Amino acid sequence: MALFDGLIIGLKDKIVFLVGCFATFYVNLVGRVYVGELIIFALYLMRRETFMPLPKELKILVRFMALWLISAIVTDWIRDTPLIDMIKGTVSILFLMSLVPFVYWALYDRLSRWMVFYLGTVVSSQLTYYLITSQTEFGSTEIWKTYSYAPLIIGTSIFLYWKNQRYLSYIIFLGFGLWILHGGSRNVFLTCSITVVILFVTNKMSDQPLTERFENYQHRIGGLIIALMIGLVVVDNVYEHLASTGQLGEEAFLKYNKQKNSELGLAIGRIEAIIDAELISKSPIIGYGSFAKDKDNYVMSFYLRNNIPIPPGAFEAEVNSVENMLPRHSRIGGLWMWHGIGAGIFWIYTLWLIIRVLKTGCFLLEPKLMALSVFTMMTEIWNTFFSIMSTRLPLLFMWVYLIILYDRYKVIRDRSSDECDEFENNDEFENCYEYKYAK
Repeated sequence: MALFDGLIIGLKDKIVFLVGCFATFYVNLVGRVYVGELIIFALYLMRRETFMPLPKELKILVRFMALWLISAIVTDWIRDTPLIDMIKGTVSILFLMSLVPFVYWALYDRLSRWMVFYLGTVVSSQLTYYLITSQTEFGSTEIWKTYSYAPLIIGTSIFLYWKNQRYLSYIIFLGFGLWILHGGSRNVFLTCSITVVILFVTNKMSDQPLTERFENYQHRIGGLIIALMIGLVVVDNVYEHLASTGQLGEEAFLKYNKQKNSELGLAIGRIEAIIDAELISKSPIIGYGSFAKDKDNYVMSFYLRNNIPIPPGAFEAEVNSVENMLPRHSRIGGLWMWHGIGAGIFWIYTLWLIIRVLKTGCFLLEPKLMALSVFTMMTEIWNTFFSIMSTRLPLLFMWVYLIILYDRYKVIRDRSSDECDEFENNDEFENCYEYKYAK
């Protein structure tokens, strides 16, 4: 296990890794329940210490979840949602709330266990794809086959960064981004590119004394944002040129022409998010109910109003079937549309968790985990707007990590006690933090 020195070193690490290895395997009960979650519930019964009392900031996270839950229940009651849909819609939120104590137990004394869990999810994702085809999210097209390699390749890049092979990590990030761009996916390429830019700019900062890291980062954040915005414009223009001239392949060429000839332009690639926004504007407080069905043919009318070609076989599902649901290809938009204002507030809060870490640069506090934290934050910003919520545990590990990280950053920022007035490295800070905040 020399390769994993500093990661899998004890029973607790092995438990966290095991949970990660089953994080994407699921069984259908009332709704989808993941095997990793069932392991956690078993641990709650057998090892009571895994159900830890929560500190103030994590209690706030749970309260926002409770607000989402109340909003969902009220919406389902007002909209007369079928009981089975109501149960499935609320159980997922209850599961999120109940899993927080385990994730805190996993991370509170050693944040690097997020890497342990993440490596487990890499194993889980690959096994899910190759061994249990009925559970895979990937289809038969080339772009989805390319996506199937993402957990392994990105996981390798993140692990290499952990092992201080930073430039090799950058090369793999960018190489995979270019590969998947050729398959027609701009979002993963942008996520990989932005991650590398942030890591490259902050590379030397992570070796400086703690207080200097944050001062230097916060002085440069304006320039970093400008550089990223310019980079996004350049990438978009390069993509349009390559796609329109056929250099990215036939699929990208057809996709580009479809978008160009639509009244929505490039936004046609995210039709569901636009539909969700329109539906929310019509009823911003009360949602349409869990698994809400499109009984009024709203989606069809949206296509017709915006001169969007209707795909063959679309809109032929029965009124009350799962295939006829109002679109939910967005976490903040789809769940707000389903469950009302409480869901919207919760997902805005989770975006704020990411924004304050990026604003302060407190991800610099854990240099070995920077690739994991930056890539995950970039990915989840995109997913919050343009992806459904699938597995719960990876999201929870990120949220809890960011909350603990920011709490530790505040200790450095405030430096309110003589015991913690000066520290030059992580070991000194860890001793101080344990002294002040272990209770």
